[in-house]
This record gives sequence, structure tokens and C-alpha cells, in this order.
Amino acid sequence: MSITVKDCLQLPSLFLGNVIAGRKGLCNIVNTVSVSEFEFYDDCFQTANELLITAFYSIRDDVDAQCKAIEEYKKCGEAGLILFYSNMILKHVDQRLIDTANRLNFPVILLPGENMGLRYSDVISDIMEAVFMDRKNSNFFVNNTMERISQLPASERNIANVLRFASDHAKAAFFLCDPHENIIGHSYWPQTNVLPFKMVQSSFTDTGNGLQHKDSTSYNFFQTHFSDQKGSLLTLYGAAMNDVLTPAMMNQVIEIIQLFAAIWNYNLNLSTKESLIPALIEGDCDLASHIANGLNLNQSHYNSMMILNIRPTHQNTLVTISILDDIRHLFESHHKHCIADSFGSHIIILSSYSGNRTLDDLLIEELNRKFSGEGSIQCYSLFNNLESAKDFRSAYVLYCDSIDITCKIYPLKKFYTDREIHFANQCLSIINNSSKKKAYLNLLHPIIEDSEADLVLTLTTYMLDADSEVKKTAELLFVHRNTIQYRLSKIRNLIHMDFNKMPMNFDVYTAVALNRILPQ
Repeated sequence: MSITVKDCLQLPSLFLGNVIAGRKGLCNIVNTVSVSEFEFYDDCFQTANELLITAFYSIRDDVDAQCKAIEEYKKCGEAGLILFYSNMILKHVDQRLIDTANRLNFPVILLPGENMGLRYSDVISDIMEAVFMDRKNSNFFVNNTMERISQLPASERNIANVLRFASDHAKAAFFLCDPHENIIGHSYWPQTNVLPFKMVQSSFTDTGNGLQHKDSTSYNFFQTHFSDQKGSLLTLYGAAMNDVLTPAMMNQVIEIIQLFAAIWNYNLNLSTKESLIPALIEGDCDLASHIANGLNLNQSHYNSMMILNIRPTHQNTLVTISILDDIRHLFESHHKHCIADSFGSHIIILSSYSGNRTLDDLLIEELNRKFSGEGSIQCYSLFNNLESAKDFRSAYVLYCDSIDITCKIYPLKKFYTDREIHFANQCLSIINNSSKKKAYLNLLHPIIEDSEADLVLTLTTYMLDADSEVKKTAELLFVHRNTIQYRLSKIRNLIHMDFNKMPMNFDVYTAVALNRILPQ
């Protein structure tokens, strides 16, 4: 079994801790513990399944920064947060922090706020001892790692993190290669201890099929050839500075890689053009260029990406295969370059956005007709003008971070433009900025306070669902169009602005979107 946040609450140092938010995340696996007392997100190493300790000292007077920190911790796959010395440092825990953690199902454990006798080191040693004892007493490395992968955000579920989890457990470096010794993914232990691959590779001169083991003065090296579920030939290299890495552990890491590739549709075969999809989505410029050059693909032909959410009941089924076949045939009929494949719970389509708007729009319209009637597709979006692997990575992360909130803002839609995804992401930022959120929502107060019902619903439907068309709004609300015109006129008088004109239009549009997604 694995240690979870809930298990940690039973430890002596955390026994008096109170879970003030994120109870639904108490099942999160805890693999290590760390201290976070300064907020710097851009270039930090992301370590999933950490239980973080903090007093928020550096941002004790900035609730918005505290909420942003919770958001970033969740994105990194952290397990939860232990809040120390709250009465002394924060004075009190703001409700906005609690609301943010509850929305993200991110556990926040509040320790007795006036007790300065409990030290960080007490909690760290208590938790790490429990983690070490669990590892010693159980042989569930494979199951534990698969559970950790499943708890990662979709945008972080990649081969790099799979190998990182393996390195965390084995205290070893790993290199995953194709038959031509091209690196698909790698990880080091510790992360800062960069080990040259050529040094590992040069230790093995023969090409035996079984597991091979070589010793050097500083390292133990391992090499194993294997294949994934689709028959892709792969090689795993391992390197450790002690005797902790064993043949049995190498086989477990291979099993994890095979399961990961099969469950989350991860293409490890660099000889197929579909392998360009994970390379671009992970933002690996070098690997993407290697794949493109090896297959004589012109990367400039692939500057747009469509992402389709497949319903869980239809993932990894014949339905998905049929959709992929239809997509490829449709692009071929339009003489357009296309790479389409399953990736996790999504279907990813790489294609070219030529700039010939008429031809591009015809293809998009045909895709919309196909997808709108396809019950297995939950929603989908299109991103254009992606010039580099970093652009593809940014677009995919944005989609994964924002698609749920986008669906709440536009519940009647199935296709979302990249601008709608960006707008939803902006709404998430506003939610965590109390002053901005209040300013936008205050625009609606005169409407909410008015005695006439359905004014907010009318304005929301008009702006978000009906493209600001009176006729369409009337149809959606099953009332006469004159009723809609009357209500809109009354709303203009109440808020003293014409919401059909910029910049007022954007302010009111944002306000109704926030009002729709926030709990009433």
C-alpha cells in the first residue's frame, strides 16, 4: 500500500492537525515532504506527491498570492499543505484560501496556530519515517507508481515524470531509448546530478537481449531490451552510485513503462509520425526535430492542433479507432497534412493552418458536423499558429488547465475556440484575485437586487449562449423576443451602461461568466 495524506494525519506530529479544506484530496499519495517558504514558480523543479510545509511567511499579508500558491502546488501534483504557526504569522486563514483549496480538492492541514514548540523537523522526520517503513514492508512499487501517475494533472502525465518517479524510488538515473539509441526520456538522481548518457552507453559493447549489468568505479550500470504493448522495441538503461538498483527493480520499471504506454496511449515508437505528438506536447524541441528529420516530415506543415476529449466509456475502444480513421480520411480528402492519434484521454490532431480561410473553414465546418453528432466526443478545441514545440506544450497545458471551467462558462457548446479557452483561463486568474473578482461581480449587483426575476439569467444567456442575439436568446429561454428586449433595456438602465459596446461589453461579459461559474 502507499502512504496518503489521511495516513499522515494519524502520525504523532500531525495528530492535532485540522483539515480545513480539500477533504476530497485526502487520498493523495505522499512520497516525500518538503518546505515551501518562498514563492517562485517559473524555473522550479516540480516534484509530484510532496506534502508541503509552510507558514506562508513571505506572503503572509497577501491572500491573493496565497491562493496563487495553492493553484501552483496543485498544478505541480503536490499532495497537500501543512500550515504552521497560523496564529503567529497569518493571524487567521482567509476564507478565499479555503475556497480555492476546496475547489481544487487540495488538502490544507492547519496545525495548532499558537504552538511554536512543534518544529518543521518533527513533522518531516515523522512523515519520512512512515514513507520509508511503507517502502520496506511492501512490494507495491508498480501499483504505487501507477496510482501516482493517475493522480497527476493530464498535462503532466508523460514519460519524463514516469522515469522521475522511478528515479525517486530507485535512487538511480534512467534512460529510455529506441533501437537506434535515441533518447525518448530520461531522469537523474538527484535531479541536479546530470549523468552523461554516453558514459552509460559506452559500458555496453555487446547487444545481448537479456538484462546486462556492468560495474565501474563509481556506478553500477544496467541495460535491458524490451517492447511495449504495440511492439515498439525499446532499451532501458539504469545507473546508480550504490547497490540499491537491482535486476528486479529494472524489471519493475519496465513494467511501469509498459503499463503507462498502454493505459494512457503514449506512443514510444519514434519510427512512426504519431510519435511527434507526445514530443510536441511535452515541449521537447530536440526530440521533435529528430523525429521529423528521421521521417522526412516538414514541421512547418504542422502548425495547428485540435484536442478532443473522449468520454471515459469510449477511451481505448473501437469507437476511438473509428474516429481516428474518419479524421485521417477527411483530411486526405481535403489534401491536408494530418497526424492524428490517441493521447491519454484525448485525441490529438496535428495539421496545417494554411491561411486560406475559405478552404480551412470548409474543413473545420466538416469536422464540426462530424464531431457534433459523435456522442463519444465530449468537447474539443482548435489552436492555430503554433510555431515551436514550446507553443504546442503551452497550448496543451492551457487546455488541460482550463477546459473544465470553459465547459461551465459555455455549457451549450461542444467546440471551443482558443480564445474561449484563454478567456476561461483569465476567469480562473480573476477568481483568485479578490479585488478584481469583486469589481466585476459588483457590476451585476443592481440586477441581482432588482425585484424582477430572470434578469441575470437573461443577460447571461444573451452574452454567453446566444452570441448577443435577441432571437436566439428568446428561443433558448422559451419567451417572446419582445420580453427579451424589454429585459435587456431594463438591465441597461440598472447598470447605467450599454453592454453591447466596448469596452463595457467585455466587463459585463466577464461578470456574467464569473457569476455563472462561482457557487451562488
